[in-house]
Amino acid sequence: MRNEKILSSLPLQVLLYFNEKYTWLWFFLNLTIFCWKSYNLYYMRSAICWEVTLVFLLPILDLCRNTVATRGNKTEQFVPLIWSACLAAPTVLGYVFFFELQTYVLHVDKWLNAISLAFISSELALSFFALIVFRRAYP
Repeated sequence: MRNEKILSSLPLQVLLYFNEKYTWLWFFLNLTIFCWKSYNLYYMRSAICWEVTLVFLLPILDLCRNTVATRGNKTEQFVPLIWSACLAAPTVLGYVFFFELQTYVLHVDKWLNAISLAFISSELALSFFALIVFRRAYP
């Protein structure tokens, strides 16, 4: 039996786990909100089509980022964590769009997207700490 120290970040892994669950919750709540918005508010057809398309694409991107970060953390590898950080940029832009720039922004939209942005920013910070730890262990 090898006597090696585990370098994976448990706080990062916990955040990634709960972010995955929250991403699914965000998706279903946003679909519900868009059904309500399309029924109660005036939407141009092209605007609602683009926004609903983004509701489907953003969770896919976030779940891919989450999977890559999980793989990098569990295997203690640099490249997946760096890819995760690169995928965080378009994911953050998507959540900022839903936070501020969509046609109708409700208070619930702001709360849902603020929580998502908090998850991503925390995961990015912990990923960079994990990268530093991995780098020191594997020069």
